[in-house]
Amino acid sequence: MSFGRKYGFIGVIALLLSQVACSFSTSNMEDPSELVNLDASVRISETWRRFFSVDVDRSTSIQPAITDSAVFTVDADGDLAAYERSRGDRIWARDIGMGITAGLGLGESLMFAVTSDGEVIALSRQDGSIVWKQAVNSEVLAAPVVESGQVIVQTVDGKLIALSEKTGARNWIYQRSEPALSVRGTSTPIVFQGVVVTGFGGGMLVAVKLDSGRLLWERPVSYPKGRNQVQRLADVDAPPLVAGIRMFAVNYQGKLVALNMRNGRESWSKSVSSVQAMSADKINVYVSDEHGVVRAYDQESGAVVWVQEKLRGRRLTGPAVAGNYIVAGDYDGYTHWLDSRDGSLVARHRVGVSAIVNQPITSNDLLFVSNTDGDLAAIRWH
Repeated sequence: MSFGRKYGFIGVIALLLSQVACSFSTSNMEDPSELVNLDASVRISETWRRFFSVDVDRSTSIQPAITDSAVFTVDADGDLAAYERSRGDRIWARDIGMGITAGLGLGESLMFAVTSDGEVIALSRQDGSIVWKQAVNSEVLAAPVVESGQVIVQTVDGKLIALSEKTGARNWIYQRSEPALSVRGTSTPIVFQGVVVTGFGGGMLVAVKLDSGRLLWERPVSYPKGRNQVQRLADVDAPPLVAGIRMFAVNYQGKLVALNMRNGRESWSKSVSSVQAMSADKINVYVSDEHGVVRAYDQESGAVVWVQEKLRGRRLTGPAVAGNYIVAGDYDGYTHWLDSRDGSLVARHRVGVSAIVNQPITSNDLLFVSNTDGDLAAIRWH
C-alpha cells in the first residue's frame, strides 16, 4: 500500500486506512477453499526446477524474463542468473550487490531492473554486468518495459518515465497526481503501435505517445465510490491487455472494460474487482478476481462464458493461457489447471510449498512458474 502526502493527524489516519485497505485488497479475508479430489485429465510434468534465490523476500517474488533460448532471474537481494530455457542448465550467475524492487525488462542485448534506491539499471544479457544506471528518484514496483529504443518505467508517485535504452538518458516524463491512499503496486505499462498505456490510482487509464510522452487520452475504468477512503480505492494495478482489436483493463473495486485502442472509447464493461494480470486467447479474456474466482468473458460482447468458484480464498495469481488450458497459482504453491472451454478443473500441480504470487508465463510449449521461496519450474502439459 502506498501512502502519499502526510498532513499531521490526517496523515496518521490515512496510514491506518492504508493498512486496513491492504488487508482487504486480497482474498485473505476468506478462508481458503479446500482442495477437492480431482480426476486429472491432463498430465503435468516438470521439465526442470531450479532454486534461484536464498534470501528472497517471502511475501514477494520478481517475475522471471524469458526469451526463446534463456530464462533470466533476479531476486530482491540482487542475485542474477541466466538458465538455458529447455534444460535449465545455468549459463551464468552474478551478485550485483543492490536491492531490487522490480524487473526484469528485456531489450535486444540488455535487460533492465530497478533498485531499492530508485535507480533503473541496465544489465548485459551475456553476463549480468551493469552497463548504466539512471536515477528516477522514486520507488518502482513494476518491471520496466522496453520498446523502440526506450525503457519505460512507472513510479508509485504517478510518474511515467522514458529512458534511452542505450544510455539511460531521460527522454520524457509524464506525471499525474495520485490519491493519498492507494493499493500498493503499480500497473505495468504496455506499448502498442507507438502508444504507451498504463493504469493509475483512482481508476484512471492513460495513453501517451511513445516518442514524446504527449497525452493522447485518459479514461476512468471506473469511478471511485464509497463513504471512506478504503471504499473509494479504485486503482488500476493490473497491466492493460491487448487482444485482437481491443484493449482490456480491470481495476480494484471496479470494472473490467473493453476499449478501442485508438481513442479509449468503451465497448463494454462488467463489474469485477481485480489487481491481477489478465490473459486472453482468440475468443475469451480471463480474470482472477479479488476473491479467487476465475472468470471467462467473451471478448466481443462481454458475455460471461463461465465462472469457476472452487478456488475462492486461495489468493490466486492472474491466469495464464497454456494451450487449451487456463493456469493460476495460489498461496500454497499449487498451480490449478482449468479447461478454457468451460472452466472445469482438469489438473493440479504443486511447485514447492510457498506462495506463487506472479502470473505464470507461457513460452511456446513450456509454462514457467516461480514462488516466494525462489523455486523456478518449467512445466509441460500433455
